[in-house]
Amino acid sequence: MITRADIQTWTKVQRAIGDEARLLCAERGLETVDASLRIEALEVLKARAKDFQIDDEAAFNEFWKVYPRGRKQGKADAKRLFLKIVKGKHADLKAEPQALILGAMRYAAVMGDNHAYVVMPARWLREGRWDDEDIGFALLDPSQKSSVMNAFDDLLNELKGLDA
Repeated sequence: MITRADIQTWTKVQRAIGDEARLLCAERGLETVDASLRIEALEVLKARAKDFQIDDEAAFNEFWKVYPRGRKQGKADAKRLFLKIVKGKHADLKAEPQALILGAMRYAAVMGDNHAYVVMPARWLREGRWDDEDIGFALLDPSQKSSVMNAFDDLLNELKGLDA
């Protein structure tokens, strides 16, 4: 289920891409922004985001905020594991805070209201689930699958429209 917060985030991202594309357009003396400039603007923003460092404590708080409801328990264990992973002190796992946060966001989006199937955060971290593909998609009932797929199709069509 796509939430109001997802739409607001999407709108902010689109606005930032548009603003960056207009700056590139002005720098190059071009009259209009085309799809290639929007793509280049997105790459510029992604590069800036990689350079942006966030405090590990703040990163964990963001992770905890976006992790799906359901079995959101064991905060101390999850925090200890999160910090070990992002500081490279875990024996098998290493990741950037942003990867863990984005993985938790994907997990929350796919799980939706299926709270019974949400694993506890420490287990999710211990199993490296931020790297999972199609997380929990098989658990969705058919109506949820179609709404998720429709949202992805709409996004894909919008992006294809940018290339036209």
